[in-house]
Amino acid sequence: MYSRRMTIREGVQDESRFGLVQRATLVFALMATAETCLGVFRILVLSKYLPKDKVERLGVFGAILNVLGISFKFIDYVNPRDRYDLAIVGGVWYALMVTFDATLGRARGLSVQQICDTFNPTKGGYLGLYMSVLFVAPFIALGIKYRS
Repeated sequence: MYSRRMTIREGVQDESRFGLVQRATLVFALMATAETCLGVFRILVLSKYLPKDKVERLGVFGAILNVLGISFKFIDYVNPRDRYDLAIVGGVWYALMVTFDATLGRARGLSVQQICDTFNPTKGGYLGLYMSVLFVAPFIALGIKYRS
């Protein structure tokens, strides 16, 4: 399905997986910057007017929309050639975002257990849902962009 529509763009000379990971990392940096800005907005503005659980749910929903929007916009730049490349991109984004979130949580003074709880939906954490969407975001973006 995807291989028929996905070809190497003419302007991209580097066909290596390293180039793919570099481009995925640059897009991740944009995602992380946007997530940080949304998080600051959520803490400074929304938390004054809404209860904590609603702010967290809105934050996850906003983060999912943000990731899907950025994925959709930049999937051509990342230039995956096949489903394997899409899985690599999703894995890179997933690994970098888990590292980013854990580092940011530790910098805010959270314990490792508290950080793990943010990923556990049975303990009120919605970050696991977000990470699942983050992993499949390249597949979703490409599927929406090139659906027939």
